[in-house]
Amino acid sequence: MPRPEAAAGPADPIAPPAARPSIAESISESTIQAVSGGIDLIVGPFTRFQDLGAFVKALRALTGVEDVTMREFVRSVVRLRVRYAHTVALATRLQQLREFSPTILSATQTRVEVKVEPLDRSAPAR
Repeated sequence: MPRPEAAAGPADPIAPPAARPSIAESISESTIQAVSGGIDLIVGPFTRFQDLGAFVKALRALTGVEDVTMREFVRSVVRLRVRYAHTVALATRLQQLREFSPTILSATQTRVEVKVEPLDRSAPAR
């Protein structure tokens, strides 16, 4: 015989599935980004490794960039994983890298594609 206190009601600690938010609804976008490891940054073309190194160094110096990891380098295009934490979007922040003349081709919260121009080597060395 069922006990009266076992009946489902408002004090029931286990709500029916329809009343509980789904896992996807309860996880914020920032949490997903933190768990996934950051933003994919697809950038190129780089004709010289020296230019790629200079770009990564400048990227690491941007406000909000916490870590940069190279994932892939194919046909002069690099895929970097960037851990970024700032209220200004990474795509907007990349515009500060004027020496590379960045052009944002596409940008989402988890992926940014950028075309860069080679560094100006025509200036005479002093």
